[in-house]
Amino acid sequence: MVHRVFLIYYTAGGCCEAIVPLLYSNTEPLIIYPNPVVNGYAILDMRNVKSSHASQIEVYSLNGTPVATYKLTGEKTSINVGQLPKGVYVVRAGKSVGKMVIRD
Repeated sequence: MVHRVFLIYYTAGGCCEAIVPLLYSNTEPLIIYPNPVVNGYAILDMRNVKSSHASQIEVYSLNGTPVATYKLTGEKTSINVGQLPKGVYVVRAGKSVGKMVIRD
């Protein structure tokens, strides 16, 4: 499976200024559960990620805006995303990426 994530930068007028590749990963998607998120907490499972030297978890909105950063504490890390509004987010830890859905 191929995951490609891009940051899209917009000018104040809403025009696309630049599209920058953020991540390319062939074999190491992040496992995020429960997904959709329940009760404001998600768990990131890094056990299948063999080449990660990540120390933090970055959460981006679909337009590429960084919305949260968390410390990666081990193979399984629980993150509190209760402060984020409903939506779909891209989650990155090192070279691994996943999709997270928040419904309530």
